[in-house]
Amino acid sequence: EKDTKFFKESNGSIHFDMRYFRGAVGKPELEVEMRLLFAEFARLMDHYKIPYFLDGGSLIGWFWKRAPLPWDDDIDIGILWHHLFVLQWISKVYRTPHFELVVNPHFIFDRLMENNVIDARFIS
Repeated sequence: EKDTKFFKESNGSIHFDMRYFRGAVGKPELEVEMRLLFAEFARLMDHYKIPYFLDGGSLIGWFWKRAPLPWDDDIDIGILWHHLFVLQWISKVYRTPHFELVVNPHFIFDRLMENNVIDARFIS
């Protein structure tokens, strides 16, 4: 059977893509990086007028503590499904030396493919 999974997780964490994972970082460094990552993502989405919202563990952390959960090493963000087409276009034109937007080419069919549950990643 052909492997159709687009984002392949590293052995270090399910939140790190194997293609980009360079090793674990300390909690203080991770928190700084996540803040920078979220700020750039928010700037990009605001520029293209794409609404976004906290999702998953990030939403739970914000609801209970107004902060990330202590064990969280990612930020879960959602957008409406039809905005993924715009996000796909943005990923082709967005260039920066520090961040990369990668959209799963299977996002249209991901609900039919159980191993493709992540539609996009914003990577630093």
